[in-house]
Amino acid sequence: MIWLGLAVLALLIVGSCTIQKPLKPQAEPSGLSEENLGSVDDTPRLQSQASSQQPTDAAVEQSVETKLASLERQTSSPAETTPHAPLESPDVGETSSVTHDQTKDSKVALRRLCEAIGAKLGSVSEQDCVNQNLTMTNGWSHEGRPIAFKLYDPHGDAAPAGRVLLIGGIHGDEYSSVSISFRWMEFLDQDQTNAFQWHVIPLANPDGLLRKKSQRQNARGFDLNRNFPGRDWGQRALQQWRSKHKENPRRYPGERSASEPEVVWLMQQIADFQPDVIISIHAPYNLLDYDGPPTAPDRIGKLVLYGLGVFPGSLGSYAGLDLKVPVITVELPQAGIMPSKEDIRGMWEDLVAWFSNVLLWHPSKWRCLRANAYTGHAGRLYTSALRKNCAAINSIAPSSGQQRMQKLKRLNA
Repeated sequence: MIWLGLAVLALLIVGSCTIQKPLKPQAEPSGLSEENLGSVDDTPRLQSQASSQQPTDAAVEQSVETKLASLERQTSSPAETTPHAPLESPDVGETSSVTHDQTKDSKVALRRLCEAIGAKLGSVSEQDCVNQNLTMTNGWSHEGRPIAFKLYDPHGDAAPAGRVLLIGGIHGDEYSSVSISFRWMEFLDQDQTNAFQWHVIPLANPDGLLRKKSQRQNARGFDLNRNFPGRDWGQRALQQWRSKHKENPRRYPGERSASEPEVVWLMQQIADFQPDVIISIHAPYNLLDYDGPPTAPDRIGKLVLYGLGVFPGSLGSYAGLDLKVPVITVELPQAGIMPSKEDIRGMWEDLVAWFSNVLLWHPSKWRCLRANAYTGHAGRLYTSALRKNCAAINSIAPSSGQQRMQKLKRLNA
């Protein structure tokens, strides 16, 4: 009996071990690593989705599931170990399908965008971003982050003297270009003399900035400021990338122009808003660049005009030369450090003064100049008739930004 009892006990032990065999751990879904998602606040949301606890906000849960499903469809392989390497450009059909039907959770997306910006930038807090009450339309990055903006109308009931489009953060590792956009929006919030309509996009490349390691390109490794469909893109973009930039992945223009959702959305904003001037903020060349008509400002704050030339696929080439919309490129001194408060204010006052000079005081001449054919870039060549019609634009320019601001205030008094 003793031996029989021991045999039964042994069988029970073996059976118990077989039943309690540990489960094989599940691998992380392909392509959904922290590096691929990029945003500083994506990891906690992935953890909360995987846990057995129910989120307190059902809408937030649905938003996360939608974004993860979208990312999983777009990613067929694990995250790249070299995120700066250019990826294959999609064909037209694939480009048009890179959309995110997330209108129901746009408020949630904007809130999370502000959370991520506040966690990433030392000069812009989450509350700074929230206070701006940013909005969005159908602008989503490749990874499903909103491309937010804010519209400003002229002070009072006056019709706008002109329209200004301001774009920051088209290169994700140029932090100061995003931060100064928020500072200038604060100036607009308090401006009692604003005569223009403004369309401000503080962060045009959210995927580039908000990934774990910020990068110049978007999530797919494309330089957005080389992807605009300028007239010479097909002949020069890839050729210059190979010959001049030695295939530097930071400046990869893509296999086709306008292949990226961020660029397509910016093109739509230009078409819908019809700006008279575009300001594009970059860093860290510490200068002022300019493309398009009419005469460029000689300086903005401490930044002195120095033409960098036209790069195929750049915003300056597309909007400045092809669309005849002047593009002022503000190259801040440093990408990671903001200018002083005095310099931020000085640049702002000089920009507004220049707009006032050519838009507010002589809007008909400005639009006459834009409507005429524009030839040449470096020499700013015009026909003799165009010179005669628009000569007054330069004849009234005061010597300093402060004088221009005083004249503007007297005009609006």
